Amino acid sequence: MFDLKRRFLLPIGVVTYFSLALIANRPGPAPSWLALAPPLLAPLLLGFLLTRADRYRNAHRLVGPERPLELLLSGLVLFLTPLSLGGAGPLTRLIEAISVHAAALGALLLTTSVEAPPGFRRVPPRAQAKDIQFALSALWAPATLAALLALVAPGLVPLPPLALDTALTFSALGSLLLLLAAEGRIYFLRGLELGTLDRSKAGLALLFTSLLVALGSVLLDIGQSDKIALDCLLGGSVAVGITKIAPNPTLIARIVRGLMTLLLIGGPLSALLAWTALHSPERAVTITLLTFAIAALLGALANAIARPFRPRAERFLSAVLRAEIASLDPDPDRAMTRALLSLVVSEVQSNYRPEILTANPGRLLWVETGGFLREKPADFLSEVYRLASLEPFGVLRRESLEGAAVRQPEVREVLSWFLAHEAGVVVALQEEDGPVGLLVIPKGQRKSWLSFEEAEALGRLGEKLTGLVSIHSALVRSQARDLAARKLLDEERNQAAALREKFQAIKDGTKSEAERLALPLSVAGHSPRAIQTKRELEAQRDARLLLLKTPAGVDPVPWGAYLHLTGTEGPLIVFDVSPYGEGAPELAELLLTGPSSAFRRAAGGTLLVQGANLLDESLLTEIVRPAPPALSGSAPARILLSAPDPMPLLSPTQTAPVVELPELRQRAEDLQTLIAFELARLGSLGRGRPQSLTRAALGELLDLPLYGNDVELRGTLAALVARCQGPQISREELLTALHERLSPLSSDESPEGDESSASETTARKRARSAPRARY
Repeated sequence: MFDLKRRFLLPIGVVTYFSLALIANRPGPAPSWLALAPPLLAPLLLGFLLTRADRYRNAHRLVGPERPLELLLSGLVLFLTPLSLGGAGPLTRLIEAISVHAAALGALLLTTSVEAPPGFRRVPPRAQAKDIQFALSALWAPATLAALLALVAPGLVPLPPLALDTALTFSALGSLLLLLAAEGRIYFLRGLELGTLDRSKAGLALLFTSLLVALGSVLLDIGQSDKIALDCLLGGSVAVGITKIAPNPTLIARIVRGLMTLLLIGGPLSALLAWTALHSPERAVTITLLTFAIAALLGALANAIARPFRPRAERFLSAVLRAEIASLDPDPDRAMTRALLSLVVSEVQSNYRPEILTANPGRLLWVETGGFLREKPADFLSEVYRLASLEPFGVLRRESLEGAAVRQPEVREVLSWFLAHEAGVVVALQEEDGPVGLLVIPKGQRKSWLSFEEAEALGRLGEKLTGLVSIHSALVRSQARDLAARKLLDEERNQAAALREKFQAIKDGTKSEAERLALPLSVAGHSPRAIQTKRELEAQRDARLLLLKTPAGVDPVPWGAYLHLTGTEGPLIVFDVSPYGEGAPELAELLLTGPSSAFRRAAGGTLLVQGANLLDESLLTEIVRPAPPALSGSAPARILLSAPDPMPLLSPTQTAPVVELPELRQRAEDLQTLIAFELARLGSLGRGRPQSLTRAALGELLDLPLYGNDVELRGTLAALVARCQGPQISREELLTALHERLSPLSSDESPEGDESSASETTARKRARSAPRARY
């Protein structure tokens, strides 16, 4: 039960000393044990009260120093100690002076030393001034000294009989006035702090009531006025102390309103009844009955009489409580709509309506006149949220900003926003992981400051709205993500469609290029040998590596293009090794390793390597090696190696199918069509029109052995196109061209005056004298 601390020993020792002194100086017969019980138990009572008060402070985390509360309790217990012994001797008067002075000083220290609640406001230095404490001590010095002299040296300084009583009376009245001044200063300097306003109002009401009772007793000369004044000061001090240490200012405000109602009704009647009973005892019965009748009438009108003592913004508080109930609706949007509609009633004369500003995403929610919830994009007010989150219950008030703007410039911008939007209160909606939103309530025509009870109700409403706004914001973010995903999906679909069109165009272009390259075989590929080779190629359409045995002069490109058209989707890339020569150092980069190598450009398609026999062994190994699965998309689907003898291209451990391409002499049935096709193509390129052969010229050309196959045929036809001017080449022109091509004229045989023959002879001489290339 007891947990005495060292600082408790001094007040307990003082009370013990005075208790023993009262017992020792008791005049007359020895008092009974029942009368001795209060003085003997006073130290135990004080120890109990001090320990309980200390636990109470720790349990409720009360702010402010601890000494004033201990001083107040010590004065209270010391004042109650001599009551059971009776008498009014000098020691009792000294104890009364000391105890009441201690209680008043404790109440004054509690009033001036209570710390401010959390928030951005700073406590004005004048609110914690010590001037009233010195005035109070100076006020009690004469009365205490007079009581001490009357006890210690009664004959040293002769005093009038009523001097001590008068000193105590005026010291009590002066102390009440000083406590009222201190409480009033706190009201005006710190009244904008939540809770401080309610505590100050309650303290002012209780002190003013105590002062009225004390003055009334003095003016009406009711009983012992000095005793009543001391009792009023002690009661007022204890009441002020309770208002400062009670954890809930709302409860204090309600209790004080009830007491004020009772005192307003019963106080004047009681004083009238007491005064009449003292001065007109013969009319006491009549006045008593009249007093009870008036009390009954006032009781019937108690509600109307108590209305001025209720909060002036009772309509606002009722609206907040209705909004709190409306926010319990399970549907978030409907709950917010009903809550905002309930808050609209609190300030019907405002040009603005209650709004909710969400943090993520930044949107503004309000209820229009028809009762529908509307929202639009808006920027979140981070600075307003920061200041609101610092305040108790997360409630930021306009009057608090107005009071702090003079000394704190950082809040002026927020105050400007409040003034521009006619906002009265902003409630921070916050969760552990950050801000959720803001509840903005307009000021309207309200003039009174926000009370602690209203701020507490707004805090509860904010907690409920936090969950609703959080759910609403999550739904809005989900819808935004859904819309963004749909938009992205549409963009991806459009991009995919564009890529498909582009790919299809590339594919069509690649196919068209392959068809162009395969055109000589498509036009003139109907001989039995050509058909057989086509079937062999078609049988190997799934082979990744295929060797083409290519006789001298046979062009493998039409055959590779034909195989490519049988089912490969990718491009057809033809790489001719012969221009670079055998073992050229740049072959590896151009064919395989470079960023734009033929191997990479043929990804997913066909790579035809002409003259593969000129490649070195290491490069061949890299080409024919199967690609890893991860890189299969960047490798050709089919590789064709063309060489006169392709078998040495593979190592002994490697195998690949081989298709032998036919020579022109094996395709006798295709030769006429092939000649007509090539001659028409070369004529269109060289002369701008197709050219053809007469039947006799065609017969001569068919009789040529054409050991050079495609290369020799194209060279012969190109020479004919360059030599012959007409649309049809005759047998004589063919023979002349063949003769000149195979047996060129020497410089001695050139006809004189023939400029063309002379220039050709000169060109041959230059060609013979030019240095030979490495090929």
